[in-house]
Amino acid sequence: MFTEWLNNLPAIVQGALGSALFWVLLQFVQFIGRLFLRAVGRTTATIDQQRKLREYIYRRYTSRSGYINYAQGSMFSLSRAFRGLLTGLIFCSIALLIGGSSPVIWGVCLAAAIFYFGSALTWLVPNSNWSSADPHEHWKRIADLEKELFGEVEKETLDRITQFTDARKQVNST
Repeated sequence: MFTEWLNNLPAIVQGALGSALFWVLLQFVQFIGRLFLRAVGRTTATIDQQRKLREYIYRRYTSRSGYINYAQGSMFSLSRAFRGLLTGLIFCSIALLIGGSSPVIWGVCLAAAIFYFGSALTWLVPNSNWSSADPHEHWKRIADLEKELFGEVEKETLDRITQFTDARKQVNST
């Protein structure tokens, strides 16, 4: 019935309706695309901030002397890893409890579990680029991370940079 009515319209009106429909679909696709790009941007920013936090914790607590500082960093990293592990196990439990014969629920829950298991693993395994042989560069990177993450650099970090800068000057002057 609708197609008969549409076919009885003059060709110019059909063309205008087709163009209007194309414009509406184009606007809809652009809207969905903008929403998708915003979501990807937020996700990327969150992932980048988490990576910087992991690097900061690793650099900060492994570069101090003493077991207490190392234990603090390890405990924080382990608590984050444990959180990811528990969340992944919760998704596995949901898949077992309500998944039944629905492959969609199984797929979504197990994909989420794998994501959280992976995020837990990233807290346990540091990046090999985070270790630096030069203590001055190491503490400068810590200062950069503190500035990005917290907005200011701690006094202890500035003192360490000054200490290693002075040591460098003494080596170069001799």
